Amino acid sequence: MTRKTPLSSCTVILMSFGTASSAEAIPEFLEEVLHREPAPSMIADLEMRYRTIGGSPLLTIMERQAKALETALQAARPDVQFHVLLGMRHGSPSIESALEQAHALGSDSIIAIPFAPQDSPDRDQYSSRIAAYENSSSGPGAVIAPAWYAEDWYLDALAERTRPGVERMRSRGKPVRMICTAHSLPRHLPGLQKYMDELAATADGIAERVGLSETQWVLAFQSVPKGASVPWLGPDLYEEICECGAHGDNVLVVPVQFVTDHLEVLYDIDVLGQERARACGLVMERIPLLNDAPDFTRGLCGIALRLLAEEPSVLAAG
Repeated sequence: MTRKTPLSSCTVILMSFGTASSAEAIPEFLEEVLHREPAPSMIADLEMRYRTIGGSPLLTIMERQAKALETALQAARPDVQFHVLLGMRHGSPSIESALEQAHALGSDSIIAIPFAPQDSPDRDQYSSRIAAYENSSSGPGAVIAPAWYAEDWYLDALAERTRPGVERMRSRGKPVRMICTAHSLPRHLPGLQKYMDELAATADGIAERVGLSETQWVLAFQSVPKGASVPWLGPDLYEEICECGAHGDNVLVVPVQFVTDHLEVLYDIDVLGQERARACGLVMERIPLLNDAPDFTRGLCGIALRLLAEEPSVLAAG
């Protein structure tokens, strides 16, 4: 089926968790995330992490990706006027401000793409934020892109970045172990089994493409808050690194849930993970992330164009 009225304009919103815009903005950012005043020790810890990596590049990378995606969409559908905006769950620009701007632009269609390949309770927060905004506003509703953890373009892109690392590891004459890492979540949240199954499907798709058996990769979780009072998903990334060291393996870390460089990659993996690897006497590498690379732009463009081609009743269902 086709739309009843011609489509003239579309806004695509790229969504992510967000980041503090500067070290000075960290207290306010943490208060928004925690819904309470953060402890001074928490602020100091995050400030130290920001200084160590030179600040988070998340917004800069996503701004470049937004420009590249807008260009790609415009070339694919010159009959439609495209705008690509950013919307962060925390910090600025917010999801609500992006939706407000999309309505101000007079968009006939709004497509929201979370930078989260797998479904999870955390990813659901994007949907609820959009729904809350739309309940108090008029204009076209936003279509939220479904999870893309098993799409060929995504698996191929990760495999292309993984293959050189596997070959380097093998050339050193030691077994290679691929640790596929993702953000941990509290174990009491609903929907975690689906999240873990989809993460495993992504990891398995990469392993198959680069010639690793199911015994040569493991799924691990990271970035559990300090002093967490409830159990979180495991196994823990740092424990898996040491386990590999005990078996004489070299380690290739493949983030399967993170698509852009940010604090959890540049500090939690590249700093803390490397410290643990050195302590355990092994060589560890991490693959480059998708960031604003052309293959990621093409994948996002395909997602947006497919949603744009759907009939209105399907779009309204999200």
